[in-house]
Amino acid sequence: MSAHRAALEALFAPKPPPPPPSAPAKRDSAKMVTVPARPARVPDERDKLLERLLAAAGRTAVSRAVDDLRRAGFEIPDEQETQLQVLEHADEERVREALLVLGRLLESESPARRTVLESRLRRIEECADEASTRELAAAVRRKT
Repeated sequence: MSAHRAALEALFAPKPPPPPPSAPAKRDSAKMVTVPARPARVPDERDKLLERLLAAAGRTAVSRAVDDLRRAGFEIPDEQETQLQVLEHADEERVREALLVLGRLLESESPARRTVLESRLRRIEECADEASTRELAAAVRRKT
């Protein structure tokens, strides 16, 4: 019985306190770093004008947006989306400039909005006043 009693006393005896925690071992893993938040970028005049161009609907609004962008001293970006909008401009010189840029872009990338592009190119082929504009539109349409 004394063996049982010794076992019970050992079971209910106060336990020694755990040893103090040691310093964590260095690991070679990545360390989480917090980056201070950057203030939100305030859109500048160019961004606002480009946004207006991309949101423009109709020849008058597109023409005005393109002209305002150029009047402010900014160039139209060599991107499909913006050049596609410029195809709606009332001035055929601006349309030809956009056709040249789109022709160059389509040599290295596929059309982003093929249906819209083809529709605008067909309209230009059929309705443009100058033969050079019609021919350029046909050449770009063959690249799509």
